[in-house]
Amino acid sequence: MKRIFVLFWIIGSGSLSLLAGPCSSTMSMTALIGTGSIGCDFNGYNFNNFALTQYIDAATTASNGYNFLVHNTPGDDARDNYLATFTAAGASAFQIAFTGKVMQTDGTGAWTINTSNAQDSSSNLGFTIVYNINSVVGGNDVNGLHNASAALVGVTYTGPAAADASTSLIKKLEYGSTTQLVNVKLTASGGSARKQMALNGNNTGTIKVTDTFIEQISNAALVGLTTSTLINSFDAPEPATLGLIGAGLACLGLLRRRLH
Repeated sequence: MKRIFVLFWIIGSGSLSLLAGPCSSTMSMTALIGTGSIGCDFNGYNFNNFALTQYIDAATTASNGYNFLVHNTPGDDARDNYLATFTAAGASAFQIAFTGKVMQTDGTGAWTINTSNAQDSSSNLGFTIVYNINSVVGGNDVNGLHNASAALVGVTYTGPAAADASTSLIKKLEYGSTTQLVNVKLTASGGSARKQMALNGNNTGTIKVTDTFIEQISNAALVGLTTSTLINSFDAPEPATLGLIGAGLACLGLLRRRLH
């Protein structure tokens, strides 16, 4: 009876690590989706329930009087062409970088939009990636994660500085009744951008991650946008860092005693 109870506790605690295999360093979205609710393990965490949803290429839809450029972007929403690269950043920290593999016939990347003239002056591209991060028995606990960040990398922009054109990555984290959001955005500019947020305490054993990527050009001719990589980072203080924090607090305590 005790063995049955322990088994149900392990499953209920958000860990299927006994059944999950290791994540490869780079996996396609097709492969990740195929791992289902069991998922795969990386750096002491379990990653599961991957989905690629809400693909939007509003290239052929007129809206608000704008004319949308007709694209020829085969494979933009093909699961095989979305790659996830897992990287360990310490004993309890990691990042997942998502890239689009497909190259268009003009040499631009998969996540590319552009406009030509006043008749074709608007364009949108977007999608959402969803997955869970679970604690692993004998591994790492998601409650030990203290920071999360969203990063846009390799954004190339061509066009006027005042154009209504932007690239955004909106990260939503859900655990228990808590929801946190962080939004990194580049407006009419290229390069890279990153935003970080501190995580609230979490004892659920699971963090649900929803990443929504949006590129948009609104009523602006001769504009181009390409994004190469989206990066999600999660980090927790290393033991040495925690030791330094503890030492600092101890010193403050001694100073208070001397002052009083």
